[in-house]
This record gives sequence, structure tokens and C-alpha cells, in this order.
Amino acid sequence: MDSIVGGLKLTVSSRALIKRLKSPIREFQAFMIAKAKVRRRGILVPEELLKEMVSTCVRMEQILATLETIEDKRALKAILRSKEEIAKGEYVECSINNLREVLK
Repeated sequence: MDSIVGGLKLTVSSRALIKRLKSPIREFQAFMIAKAKVRRRGILVPEELLKEMVSTCVRMEQILATLETIEDKRALKAILRSKEEIAKGEYVECSINNLREVLK
């Protein structure tokens, strides 16, 4: 059985070769070959694989957001200052309903 991935026609032997490689991308390609089904109207992706892909995408977004925050010096200083204030006990607890009143 042949599969088409990224415009390349992969045979059973090339699948075995991809599986031996340790790169995360290669492992993902091997997983896709094993799980996805190519049809005339598109590619069928199993629900389990789709959930894993979405989960990975969300995690990558979280990592990128963290890196952006670290790169933003002003935001990082505000976070560090807040941590210090919390450690010193310089904070006020309130419910969301009382937030406007506390902030006045």
C-alpha cells in the first residue's frame, strides 16, 4: 500500500525507514501514514489523532506566549513585582462582584 505525504509517494519500505528515524517530525509523519486515510475528496484523520494535533497546537501556543512575555521586559518586570508584592502580603482579596469597589 502506498501513501502520499507532502507530495511524496511513500511505500511500505519507506514507512519502515521513517519509523526508524528519531526526529519528532519523522515520527509524526510515520504516525500520520499509519493512521490517516487518503480519499479522493480529502484525508480522513481519526478523532484521536485530531485531538492530539489540537492539543499539541495549544501547547505550542502556550510556549510561544510565554516566550513573548519573557521577551517583553515591561511585562516581565510587572510579573516579578507582583510576585514580590504577593510574597510580602501586599495584596487584597475580593470577589469579581466587588472588583470595581476595591479598585476605586
